[in-house]
Amino acid sequence: MHIVYVTSEFPGERKIGGLATYVNNISAIMSAKGHKVTVLTLSDWKDSEYTLENGVKVIGVKIYHYKGKYFHKQKGEIQIVIDAWHIYKKLKLYVKSNKVDVVQSANIYGMGLFRTKVPTVVRISSDSIVYKEADKFIFDRKYFDGKFRFDDWMEYITEKRADAVFGPGNIIGSVVSKRIHRHVSIIESPFYMENLKEDEEIYQKKLSQKKYFLTHGSLHNLKGTKVVAESLHRLLDKYKNIYFVFVGTDYKINKNGTTMSAVEYLKRAAKEYRERVIYLGALQKNQLVPVIKNAMACILPGRIENLSNACIEAMGLGKIVIATANAGYGQLITHRESGILFKRDSPVALEKAVDYFLAMDDTQKEKMECMAQEIIGRLDAEHCYQKLLKLYETVIEGDELYTRQKR
Repeated sequence: MHIVYVTSEFPGERKIGGLATYVNNISAIMSAKGHKVTVLTLSDWKDSEYTLENGVKVIGVKIYHYKGKYFHKQKGEIQIVIDAWHIYKKLKLYVKSNKVDVVQSANIYGMGLFRTKVPTVVRISSDSIVYKEADKFIFDRKYFDGKFRFDDWMEYITEKRADAVFGPGNIIGSVVSKRIHRHVSIIESPFYMENLKEDEEIYQKKLSQKKYFLTHGSLHNLKGTKVVAESLHRLLDKYKNIYFVFVGTDYKINKNGTTMSAVEYLKRAAKEYRERVIYLGALQKNQLVPVIKNAMACILPGRIENLSNACIEAMGLGKIVIATANAGYGQLITHRESGILFKRDSPVALEKAVDYFLAMDDTQKEKMECMAQEIIGRLDAEHCYQKLLKLYETVIEGDELYTRQKR
């Protein structure tokens, strides 16, 4: 089978996030199973074509930046359409000269807005309506009633026109299914770290011999940076020998009209203990793994998650995760069995969760760590491969369950 993955980000071509991690993993898995795999991605650098060591072909499409003087307020939206059109033109040209069995596109940034006649599935990487609401300083839980903007319509059209729609997370999958009136399959993302050569240089330079909690993922309101910030001073004051480490892209935080970087916001919140707040930037996976492995536990306070790659990685590496309840993490974590959950947007609840973790004895921690790894066992490469392959085959055959919207 020849599979083309259409994405807005991929390692080596752009700053990466969860989507890039997923496409990198699933393309490697499919290639290892003998399928021909091509990744078509936006690139910050240049148009390019090359083949990775694992056999995956990568086609980079350089982003053309919109410079028009009209529709200034819609500049970002026009940029998305331009990017989507350039990706589509490259895809159309590619499928004309290569036999492609199925195309899998992300639902975000217009990646699947224009499609060819090749059977196409769309993976829900996020949901713009939900995520925009959750990224506000104050989170309004009534995000289901959010008004459509232009970029929301692009996602909606992408999902409606696909031959099948799937996503990794139950919560976001349910939201999208209700909105587009279609069946949304749930196929969880794989935990995949084969042949990873770890790089311990950053860990050894910055963290060796330190006891620390780790938060890895983008730093902004959506990911719960505000909650951690409001907990920092009390926790740092109570536990004098503990550090808090942050890894990921540093976004802006706007509080009461004042905008600052998320890292500065965290350090200000720590006050006199700001030196025990360590920011390592956005790391490559081989640099991040040693940092995860040596953490006391991982704190993931996101307000809403599809299915958190950060959570999968941490649990798969045997780490206890302290995460938000009713935000998507519960798909992987059973409270006080395979991890610890706390109330969303509650600094007090987060502090109590940390207190609970630190009060656990070694036997309790080892049991919880083993349970975490056992849960992630269901996300092994073979299991995810079989489920996705079945979806591809069903769509190629034109099965009514996937290709028709609900009546």
